[in-house]
Amino acid sequence: MLSSLEGMPEMTAEESTRRKMAQLRMACELEIRACRERSVVLANSIRQSINSIMPLHDKTLANRGSLGKLKEHLKELEAHFHETLKVKASKEAQRTAITEAISAVDVRIEHLQKIVHGQRGKRDEYKAVLKEQLLALEKIEEKNKEDVVESEKIQEVVAWYKRVLGFQIEGGDGVKFIFNKVDSKNPDKEYSFVARLDGDKYTLLNCDPQLEDTDELVEELNRTNGFYKFVKVMREKFLEVARKGSAADSDSSFSLSSPTPTSVESRTEPLTHEDPCLQQKNKQLVSRRKVVSTEEQFYLHN
Repeated sequence: MLSSLEGMPEMTAEESTRRKMAQLRMACELEIRACRERSVVLANSIRQSINSIMPLHDKTLANRGSLGKLKEHLKELEAHFHETLKVKASKEAQRTAITEAISAVDVRIEHLQKIVHGQRGKRDEYKAVLKEQLLALEKIEEKNKEDVVESEKIQEVVAWYKRVLGFQIEGGDGVKFIFNKVDSKNPDKEYSFVARLDGDKYTLLNCDPQLEDTDELVEELNRTNGFYKFVKVMREKFLEVARKGSAADSDSSFSLSSPTPTSVESRTEPLTHEDPCLQQKNKQLVSRRKVVSTEEQFYLHN
C-alpha cells in the first residue's frame, strides 16, 4: 500500500507534462495553419502583381522601337537649332559691331566739337592751374627748407648728446645704447645695454656692466612704455656703478687727507646748471625730446 502511495505523485507529474506537450502541439498546429494561410495570400498577391505588370512590360517593349525613332528626330532638331543659333549669333555680333562703331564715331565727333569750342576757356583754365601749382611749389619749397632746418637741429641735438653725454646708438640684434664720459677717471670707457622690441614687448638682451634690478625696470617699461625714462634710469645706474668704482679706487689709492674726487654723477647731471651755454642747450633738448624718442623707437623696430 505504501508503494502505491509513493507512485501517485510520479503519475501526476507525467500527466502534467503530457498535457503541456499537447497544448504546445496544438499551438504549433495553429501557427502552421496561420502561416500557410498567409503564404497563400502572399502568393495570390504576387500573381496579381505579375499579371498587372505584364501588360506594362509588353507596352514598354512596343514603345522601345518608336522611342529610337523619336531620339533620331530629336537629334536632327537639335542640330538644326544649333545651326540657327550660330547664324543668329553671327548676325547679332555684326549688328553690335556696327552699332558700337557708329556710337564711337558719334562720341568722337562730339568730343572734337567740345575741344574746338572750349579751347579758349581751357587756355585760361590752364593759366589758373599753372598759377596754383606755382604757389603750391613755393609752399613745398618753403616746407622743405623748414624740414632741412629741423633736420639740422635734430642732428645738432644728437651731436650734443654724443659730445656731452657720450650717447650713441648702434643697430644689430636689437639696438645698442652706448654711453661714455660716465667714469670721471676714464671718460672713454663705454657703458652699454642692448634692447629689442618684439611687437609690444621690450626685452633687455645684454648689459655691460651688469646692473641690479634690470628685470623690474623692464617690467615697468613694458607697463608704461616710457622708453626715454628707461634710458635715463639706465644711465643713472651706470653713473652709480662708476661712482662706486671711483670711491673704491679712491679708498685704496689716497689717504684721508686727500681731497675727495668729484663723482661722475655730480659732474654730469648738474652740468647744465653750471654752464649758461649748456643751460640754453638743455632748453633746446627739452623742446626736441619727442623727436629723439621717435628716432629711438624707429631703431628698436628695425
